[in-house]
Order: sequence, then structure tokens, then C-alpha cells
Amino acid sequence: MRRKLKFFIRASFNFLIFGRFAPTEYVVIDEKRLVYIVNSKVACSSIKKTLIRKTVCDDCRGLIHDELSRNTLQKLPVDIRNEYDFFTFVRNPFDRVVSCYVDKFIKERSRRRDSMYFDDYLFGYLATTKDFSDFVRRIIKIPFFLSDRHFLPQCKLITDQGLPALTIKKFESLEDDFKSIKDRFKLKDLPHFNYTKKIDWRLFYTKETTELVYRYYKEDVDTFGYKDEYLGLLEFIEAKNDEERS
Repeated sequence: MRRKLKFFIRASFNFLIFGRFAPTEYVVIDEKRLVYIVNSKVACSSIKKTLIRKTVCDDCRGLIHDELSRNTLQKLPVDIRNEYDFFTFVRNPFDRVVSCYVDKFIKERSRRRDSMYFDDYLFGYLATTKDFSDFVRRIIKIPFFLSDRHFLPQCKLITDQGLPALTIKKFESLEDDFKSIKDRFKLKDLPHFNYTKKIDWRLFYTKETTELVYRYYKEDVDTFGYKDEYLGLLEFIEAKNDEERS
């Protein structure tokens, strides 16, 4: 009951102030005049840790959390919007949805926790999710303003903000792309803070769920250049189906 009340209070506050459940978060580094737009399931833990690592030790997670809290904003002052550089990373939406499902359902269930991350979200709407296909069918019914940040379309977190001097890099070339930002702003190397064993996300999809995800995340696919990944996934599924029939 306490968790559900906490969820309701948080949701009500966000709707009142920001007009949606998951407002955009910004990690602001004043001394470098740099802002990172947080994009969940896109190496955000590693990036956030790198940005504040000079003031805390690598293993002090409590201190890291406190430092991030002091540097994270959900509403930006005008001078920051106009005078700071912004950057973020995006990820193939088909891969990102699988990463969310694996992390928040398969891994959390395997740890036998009393509750999962999504148990209280929308009063348990996702708590009884059976498998990946069921997860997809449920999230595509959720309006964007109610979506959790772990599967909210990335355009809604990033490009809808209309920020100047925004640099968008890709998760698929994370280390190389981050190096250009690291060199320019004299940041630390990127650590593997929330490492996840690489899995073949294509194996989770059927032709039906591919089309459902494509329609829901079409703006991400078109804006960030993931059309080839969509077409490649369809070819992979067709080849897999042909192999199973033969």
C-alpha cells in the first residue's frame, strides 16, 4: 500500500508540473558548461557516473547517488538552455525494448525480489506480464504521457525539448562516439557501470511484435536512422521461420 501511495504521489506531481509521468532529466556539469540528457536503457548509468566521477570514488555508490541527485534537474533555467552544450545517446528501439524487458522482468524475477520495478506502475498494469510478446502488446497501448522512461520513445525525451547545440550519439558505437565528447570536455573514460551480458535481441521478436514495436517507435526509427535495423529484423525472422519449416 505504501509503494502504491508513493507511486500515486509521484505521478500526480509529475503530471501537475510537467504534464507527463516521466519528465526529462538533465545531469548538469556547471564547470564544463555541459548537460547530459538522461536516456534510460542507453548506458545512462555509465555516462552519469563518468560525469561526476572526479568527486567520488568508483565504488562508493551511495556517494555517487548523492552527487547525481545534486546535479540532476528536471527543469532547466534559461541561462543553461541557451549557454550550455547538450548531449545524449540513443539506441535501436527494438534492442532497447528487449533490454528493458530483460532487466525489469527476467533479471528481477530471477533475483526473487518481493517486488519488481513495474509492480506498482499504473497500479500493476505490467506486473502480470507473461512474456516479451505480452510486454510489447501492453506498452503499445500506453499513451506517451503515461509511459515510463525505460520504454518511452526517445524522441519524447530528447527532441521534443527543442534544445540548442544538442549532440546526439549512438549506443551502437558507444565507446568511439563517447570519446569525441570525452576529449572535448576532458572527461574520464567510460566505465561499464551497469554491464549487461550481450544477448541477441532479435530472438525475442516475431513478425507481429516487430510491426507493433515499429509503429509505436516509428518516430525514433525515422529520426535516429534505424530503418535498416527494422528491415534487417524482418529478414532475420523470415529466415528463421524458413529454417523451422524446412
